[in-house]
Amino acid sequence: MGSNPDLIALGTVAGGLTVTFGGIFAYKTAENFGMAGWTGPGGMIAMTGLGVFGAVASKASKASRLARERAAADAEWTQWTSEFHPRLHTALWRLCDEWQSKLLWSSLGLGRLADARGPESFPLLMEWPTDPPALALWLPTGARIALKLPDGPSARDFDARLDKIASSLDVPRVQISYVDGNVVCLDLRVVDPVVDRDQLDAFHPRLHPALIRLRDSWQACDMWTALGFGRAPSGGDPGAWPQLVPSASVETPDDGVCWTPVGARVRVQLPDDVSGPDLRAKSDKLSSSMDVWKVRVHDVDGNKVRLDLYVVDTLAEILPSPLIKAIKEPRPDGTIGTRFVSAVPIGSLSCYDDVLLGLNEFGGLMPINFAYGVHRAVQGATRSGKSVTLYTMILASLLMRDTVTVIIDPNGATVAPFWQCADYVCDSQDPKDAVAMLDIILEEMARRKQLFARLRSDRITDFSAEVPLWNIFIDENSNYTHDKKYNEKLKKVAKQVAKFGGRITLADQKLDHESLSTAIRINLFDRICHRVEAREDFDHLLPGLPDLAKEAANSENPMPQGIAIARLMSHQRPVRTRMYLLPSEALYDIGDQITAELGAKRPPMWEDQQQPQAAATHTADEGGKVFPLRAVGDGTEEAPLIDQAPGPGRCLYCGRELKQVTGGRPAKYCRDRNCRQDYHRLKNQLDNKARGGN
Repeated sequence: MGSNPDLIALGTVAGGLTVTFGGIFAYKTAENFGMAGWTGPGGMIAMTGLGVFGAVASKASKASRLARERAAADAEWTQWTSEFHPRLHTALWRLCDEWQSKLLWSSLGLGRLADARGPESFPLLMEWPTDPPALALWLPTGARIALKLPDGPSARDFDARLDKIASSLDVPRVQISYVDGNVVCLDLRVVDPVVDRDQLDAFHPRLHPALIRLRDSWQACDMWTALGFGRAPSGGDPGAWPQLVPSASVETPDDGVCWTPVGARVRVQLPDDVSGPDLRAKSDKLSSSMDVWKVRVHDVDGNKVRLDLYVVDTLAEILPSPLIKAIKEPRPDGTIGTRFVSAVPIGSLSCYDDVLLGLNEFGGLMPINFAYGVHRAVQGATRSGKSVTLYTMILASLLMRDTVTVIIDPNGATVAPFWQCADYVCDSQDPKDAVAMLDIILEEMARRKQLFARLRSDRITDFSAEVPLWNIFIDENSNYTHDKKYNEKLKKVAKQVAKFGGRITLADQKLDHESLSTAIRINLFDRICHRVEAREDFDHLLPGLPDLAKEAANSENPMPQGIAIARLMSHQRPVRTRMYLLPSEALYDIGDQITAELGAKRPPMWEDQQQPQAAATHTADEGGKVFPLRAVGDGTEEAPLIDQAPGPGRCLYCGRELKQVTGGRPAKYCRDRNCRQDYHRLKNQLDNKARGGN
């Protein structure tokens, strides 16, 4: 059981005082009896007690002072070491204690004790010029110490014994930070520079070494100084090199590194003598140092720079569309099949939401926006990916709650997956049917003129289910452009519908001078060009880009499928882009999903081709007049539409009662059927026959 020095001293002092008072009492008693005083036994006892009391009190005071000093030193040591990782406490004690350090260095052959060969010689632990001075500096990975070497050992000797030093200090790793003459700085590493392994796993595996190198101060210093972008610590100089700048965002905090589709984006603050152009000049060497495919200076803001680290080549990757989700499920034959569903609930999107088409060569997103955007054009040769780009826009439009989707495609391939769920479709190769569809669009836009006064604006920008945005997609446009009336009508639509809430997307294998007039082209701002057969086709859509034109029309080394040159409102500089992939199976699966949830707009495509349409295109000659006919009953009888015109509040085509929208113009056709389209198609054909046409 241990003893307390203060209690022992207190007991001794109390005993000495007792002896002293006892001697004085004996002295007084002897004096009263006429005996000798101070020279007698009582006086001697009193004097002895006083001497014992003084000696013991002095010793007790010294022991107490030493105990307090030791306690204060222990408290100071505990407070200082508490700043460091617990695994460093033993190492710091061995380095800071004089006898422990002598034993440590002599056992490693880096120092010697005093003997016949000469006096002792050891590396001396130096103080850092901090306030207050410290024997070790804290690092995120551990600690840094500075040693002054005696004559004999060199930095090379330390480098050869780093593993043994780490074992003797009981730390995982020891590294030489820098050498300055006879001063060696050692980093004692006990913490992985990337503490959050989950954060590291969020990045591409090929990025892990680069991220560790950037986050670890020792490795970062070594890399940047080797490239000439900083200086290592030396003596009292702490050094300077590009440092990570944490994000100031509260919603998306990071330590200066954030994820991108191509790899990562890094924010660093440069030293005063380094600039952004310096980094650009050595981007190849920087990518080699970080072991990544490419490093690109994204932007420069004073002495802060954002770098893009590339480990993924977006142009070489196959990128699935974010609009779809694949589900594995068993088939009746026991095999596992894939079924595609919409990645978002049907009707959850709005025309104000961005539609992502793909990633550009720099890893940036390439979005379009129907509400805030403009008309657009897509061209590309066969098997270039043009149709898939168009499919992405159509599918996004169908998933929105405040859009009307119109698809015009003379070949029927673009219409087929969306036959039952699109609001309006036209798969006829006759330009007159396409003109009839454009008439429907113009009529709807004309009905919206009254909204200008109510909105006090010259452009409709507020869209809803009551006032939806009309998306008009026209594929294989050149099949109709030989018709003069179609060209005039398309030109009118391109010029007028934007302010009324309509957006046109023209697509074709080549949008040359014949299929795309200059008057229409100037209204198409968003332009996407896949591989084309002739350079003139590219130049007509995206003029003034000779290098990209040569690439897009290169027959010897053709541009891969799914790659396009895109210029969008969101990215006005033309750039190579990898478009998202939409498999054909996904289009049909999600088309069926939309139809099942919202209802079919028309019979299935195969039934529509095998059975007569609800409104047959016939004529009845009565007194030289041509009357359109409407199916009656089961469809086997027909009656002139004009003679049996429905009364107010009924559809002009099928005669059903209409639901009126409060505050709007009186409706003329059923909204949930195809009556408007069928009526105008029929009327156009009958008018043509009445004029003697075919």
